[in-house]
Amino acid sequence: MIFNPFASIPVSPKSHVRGWAMHWAECMNTTIAAKNTDLSSCSDLYWEHGVNFGGGLNLFGGVTDEIVDKIEQLVNFNGDLYSLDLPMPNYAEQLTKRIGQSTCSVRLTESLLDAFKNKLNTSQTLLQSQLGFTKVAIGDSHATAFAASRSMVLRTNGLTLHGALTKGEFVRQILACKKMPAKVTLVAGSIDIRHHIGRQPNSGKAIEDLCERYGEMVEFIKDELSLAVEVAAPVPVEYEARRLPQTGYYKDKPFCGPMPSRRDWTDYFIDLMSCENKVIGPPAEWYSMDGEEYAKNHMELSSSVHIAPSNYRRFNWGKS
Repeated sequence: MIFNPFASIPVSPKSHVRGWAMHWAECMNTTIAAKNTDLSSCSDLYWEHGVNFGGGLNLFGGVTDEIVDKIEQLVNFNGDLYSLDLPMPNYAEQLTKRIGQSTCSVRLTESLLDAFKNKLNTSQTLLQSQLGFTKVAIGDSHATAFAASRSMVLRTNGLTLHGALTKGEFVRQILACKKMPAKVTLVAGSIDIRHHIGRQPNSGKAIEDLCERYGEMVEFIKDELSLAVEVAAPVPVEYEARRLPQTGYYKDKPFCGPMPSRRDWTDYFIDLMSCENKVIGPPAEWYSMDGEEYAKNHMELSSSVHIAPSNYRRFNWGKS
C-alpha cells in the first residue's frame, strides 16, 4: 500500500496532495491506505512523504496515540519498506526531541524509537526515474496532471521554463532515467506566465524568445535523443480572487499582470508552440470560461493553481 503514518493521505478526489499519491499507487499497481489500515498486514509498504514535503515533520496535533500505533505497526512489519521520491528521512531522531512534551503521547519512548530507527534503516529508496516506463513527463508541479497513462513523472516544484532551458533540465532528467524512454511530455511555462512575463519590458517579445528557445530544445531532444516529444500547454489563468498559498508567491505577489493580459500571453504561447510541435492540453473551453467557474469545476479543492486529480489528462480531463 501507499501510506503516510504521520499525515493521512487526503480522500478528496480534488486534492493535489492525493493526486501524487494516486500516481504512485497506479505506478505500483496498489492502493492508498485508509486512515485506520493495519500496516503490519501488508506485504509491501510504500512511504509517500507528501507532494510538498520539505524534510521536517509538521505534527500540528502533536505525537498522538494514533501515530504511536502506526510506529508500532511499522516496527513489527515484516515485509519490504520503500521510501518514495527520496531516501528515508531520520524521523526517529526528529521524534526523539518531542519525548516529554505536553503534546506527545507517553507511549513514545526512546526504546520504541530505537526500534523504529532500525526499521527505517532497512528501507529502500524508489524514484520515478527507476520505473522504466516508456513514457515520461518532465516539468513543474503540473506535470502529474499532463502525464499520459503509465508515465514516469519527474516533477520539480517551482520550475520555470526559463530556468529549465537555461540549466538543460529536460535533457538531464531524461538521461537520469534508468531506462531511456521512447516519449517525453514537457510541462513548463505556467509559472513564467503567472510571474515573469509581465515583468519584462516587452511581454510579447519575451514570449517569442522563450518559445523560440523551447522549440530548439524540443528539436534537440527529437534529433539527438531520438525521442517523440509533446509539449504541454500552460494551465488556464487562475481566478484572481482565489486564495493562494505563500509558496505560490513571487516577490510577495500571487501573480504579475492583469488577468486579461495573462490570458493573452497564454494563448500566444500555445499558438507559437503549436506551429511545429504537438501541444497537448485540457479542453479549449477551459481557457475562455469564467475564471470562478473554472476554479470551481476543474481546479483542486480550495487553493493553489493545480488541476484537480479527477480532471487529469489520463482521466480524459474529467469528461465521462
